[in-house]
Amino acid sequence: MNKIISITAVFFLIATVAFSIPRINRPDLVVHSITYSPSNPYDTDDIIITAVVKNIGNRPARASKLLFKIGGETTGVVYDIEPLRPGSTRQWKRQFSPSRPDTYRVLCVADYRNHVRERNERNNNKAIYIKVNKSDKPDLTVYSITHSPNNPTTDDLTHVRFKVANIGKATARNFIVRYKVGGGAYKETTVHESRPGHEFTIVHPVRLTVAQPYLATAIADADGVVEESREDNNRKTHRFIVTEAGGGTPPPPKPSPTPHFKSLKPDLIISSLTYTPGNPYTTDNIIFTAVVKNVGNATAPESKMMLKVGGEGSPPHYAIESLSPGATRQWKRSVNLSSAGSYITTAQADVESDVAESNEGNNIKTLSFSVAEPGKPDLMVKSISITPTNPTTEDRIHIKVVYKNIGDATAGRFKTSFRVGGESSPSVATIHSMRPDHEISAHRTVELGVAQRYRITFIVDVDDEQDEKDETNNTRTFDFTVVNP
Repeated sequence: MNKIISITAVFFLIATVAFSIPRINRPDLVVHSITYSPSNPYDTDDIIITAVVKNIGNRPARASKLLFKIGGETTGVVYDIEPLRPGSTRQWKRQFSPSRPDTYRVLCVADYRNHVRERNERNNNKAIYIKVNKSDKPDLTVYSITHSPNNPTTDDLTHVRFKVANIGKATARNFIVRYKVGGGAYKETTVHESRPGHEFTIVHPVRLTVAQPYLATAIADADGVVEESREDNNRKTHRFIVTEAGGGTPPPPKPSPTPHFKSLKPDLIISSLTYTPGNPYTTDNIIFTAVVKNVGNATAPESKMMLKVGGEGSPPHYAIESLSPGATRQWKRSVNLSSAGSYITTAQADVESDVAESNEGNNIKTLSFSVAEPGKPDLMVKSISITPTNPTTEDRIHIKVVYKNIGDATAGRFKTSFRVGGESSPSVATIHSMRPDHEISAHRTVELGVAQRYRITFIVDVDDEQDEKDETNNTRTFDFTVVNP
């Protein structure tokens, strides 16, 4: 008898082991999250999309592929995923520059080429939708440059007209337009306000007494004080020829005197320094954007720009290619600051002093900001009321409960419990999302045929699904008495 029992146990153990291993002990790759920054993008933004892949199985996953597809892309981009241990993650970022306002679908597929034998082969895909809005920034451009008469001579007073327009979606204020004809010094006009769609013309009369080609140049927002939806269309040039009075062919252009060329110098500034999201938490990747602009009147050679966040000892330097007058370049840097507090970001153009500038004291721009711990929701029952206020056994009693999220973060899915008197099964409702400062009203109508004292008990987040700032204010009660008529 003992032998039979022993043999049975052995066969049972073998069967159990053989059945369990293929079902449980495998990797399982999922797209854990897809996020993007800025959170409310416009069609002029560079959107940074971040996908996180995680192995939620209990065995290591071999090397595989991730498909990262945005909008109507036919093939998307395929990234290599290195081997992942159980519970480990890897993230990939893509920069997306939308061509127009629209809603774009982002699709990510883990183990895209099916290199990994997984515990679940049906959870590799994740998709989100990004709504891109129309830009709400101004956009200053030199729309056109013309001259009259059409064929000027050395006897004519030539009128050069610079037409400037705001083709953006917001008003631009307090900026300078610089302009010149030929090799002379720039003149400037200060504009106090330019609304969307507004055009204005600057007329510059000039007597050109030398027969030769001339170049007219204009730069809108010459000092880079306006943050625009586009920074690359502020400058325009126009070439025309002045001939000798009475006819003849204009001589070839003469080089400007040496003293004049010594007065032409570039001037590199940080025209803007921004970050997103606007109120960052310690869990966020903060995207800093620095824009370098040449506000001088000569081309700047290659140089370096520094972007320092907080108290870094060796901040990165970025190469800046040659910049013509009025031209801009922008750089982005993603940083995670795990400690809450106040920080200063410093951007410096020409940090290694490669460029001889007309102004060496305007290369630096700083920006102060704060990083906070992530917010939490806080669900509380605000009030309970009944109608009529003194009910009888013949009344239909209407009960109204108001509850609110008084925290500083959105609450995800949670349940509420609504009990009247000694009910064995309260009324339960599921709430999928609740924003900060948002209120919800719950209603019930009951008939209570027994004259006695009753208690209403309402509980938000009855199953403790939410991590809240205050877990002690989820329950509220209300006592009332029903009497005979």
